[in-house]
Formats: sequence, structure tokens, C-alpha cells
Amino acid sequence: MAETARAAGLVKIGQLARLCGVSPDTLRHYERLGLLRPAGRTRGGYRFYGPDAAGRVRVVRAALSVGFTLAELSRLLGMRDAGRPPCHAVRALAVAKLEELDRRLKGMIRLRAGLRTILQAWDVRLKVTPAGARAGLLDLLASGEFDPALDTERGRSVGASDRSREGERRDLRRARQQHRRDLRPSPSREERAGVRQRGCGIGRRKSGP
Repeated sequence: MAETARAAGLVKIGQLARLCGVSPDTLRHYERLGLLRPAGRTRGGYRFYGPDAAGRVRVVRAALSVGFTLAELSRLLGMRDAGRPPCHAVRALAVAKLEELDRRLKGMIRLRAGLRTILQAWDVRLKVTPAGARAGLLDLLASGEFDPALDTERGRSVGASDRSREGERRDLRRARQQHRRDLRPSPSREERAGVRQRGCGIGRRKSGP
């Protein structure tokens, strides 16, 4: 029996697991989901698999790596085993996954920008907080002034008790304005000279005879 199995390219579950770099339990799980079918069992009840089993497992692992789920693969491979090519269904699923990734990526970009805004506000508060005193950074986050998911600073009516926060926001605006000024390219020497020449003619009056 063993010689016949080897001649036919049949392998036991342990051999297949080592060949594919997975555990035998993983292969058993694939079998329960219909992703993998043994070619038969030995007299002792051990599974053995055909020569195409390793390729099947590699297909499953590769599809999992790009976002397909085991349930989806079970349905798609079931269609293929039944003689119904699932090519269009595979592509439609991939398109849906790409669109979902794009939505998540946009959300993460907004979140990153919002966290940067919050960090700037925290830096302003820490700058004016005495050493050893509580700055209340989490309180500022929970106050609703900043929405990290939308990267917006929510407007609020400022009363007498909010003057310190208004001062913090003013300092933050000044810091942003200074940052934008720092990013502007410096004028060249010729441009500065042209400005001075134009300025010299302002306000001059022609002298009379």
C-alpha cells in the first residue's frame, strides 16, 4: 500500500503540511471547510492526499494573503470543483475589497491629520502648564473641541471661563501661521532690490522750479 501510494504521488497529512509550510491542524481545518479533500485513507485511518493537493493549499494561502476569507474561498473553489469557473466572481470580490481598502485608507489619513492637530494643541497646553501640574490633555480631547476622525477643530462660544482655552487656540493659530511663513520660499536678491527701488518712488513730490 505504501509503495503504491508513493508511486502515485500520494502523501500523508504530515508530509503535505511540511511541504506547504503549514500545520496538520490547518489542513484538517481546510478539509472541514471543503477547501481540501483527501484522496482516501489508509487501513489505519490516516489521510493521504493526491499530487494536486499541495497546489491547492498554495492557492488558498496566496488568496488569504490578499484579503480573501476562508468562507469566500470555500464557495469559489466549490464552484470550480463543480465545473463552474468562478473567475468573474473572484474579480468582483477583489474589486469590492479594493474599494473597502480605499475607504479605510482615507479614514486613516483623516485620523492621522486629526492626531497631528491634537498634538499641536497639546504642545501649546504643555508649554503654558507649570512643571509638575496636570495639563489635562485627555480632558481637552474629550471636550469635543477636536474631532480626530474629521481633522476639524469644533467652534465653541467662548465665555469668561473659556478665556484660557481661547488663548491656547490663539497661540496655536499663530504657530500655524508662522509655520506657513517658514515654508514660503525666500525672495531672491534681485526681487528684494526691485522692491526697494519701487519703494523709493513712493510719496515723492516733484520739486518746483
